[in-house]
Amino acid sequence: MAEPVSTAAGASAAKAIGLGTIFFVFIVAAIAIVLMMIQTPRNAKEWAIGIITTIIFSAGLGATVIRYLEIGHWVNDWFGVVGLAFIIFSCGLPGWFIVRLSFNFMIERQAETIKDLIKEVRNLKNDK
Repeated sequence: MAEPVSTAAGASAAKAIGLGTIFFVFIVAAIAIVLMMIQTPRNAKEWAIGIITTIIFSAGLGATVIRYLEIGHWVNDWFGVVGLAFIIFSCGLPGWFIVRLSFNFMIERQAETIKDLIKEVRNLKNDK
């Protein structure tokens, strides 16, 4: 005879993993939609790099902030999970900004050599 406690524990674990996965996919989709509406990418490469960077920043920086602030216990109730999702969402935005900034910088200076870039950086440094 199977123990009903272990079956119930397995079912609740499967349910938790499933809901967590659905929640994660929803957050990633929301980040992608918001960022794509702010400024659309110029080509498929920029889009792919932006999404990958945003997801990495969301997961990595979001986890770092949550650990640093020691607010992992927020997962115990629904409002805490929403708060954590907001933190994770917010941490993805700098990744998208860095990618857009990098692409704009590279496109503006596409024809320049490395010597020209070094001169430009030195001029910026001397202007301050």
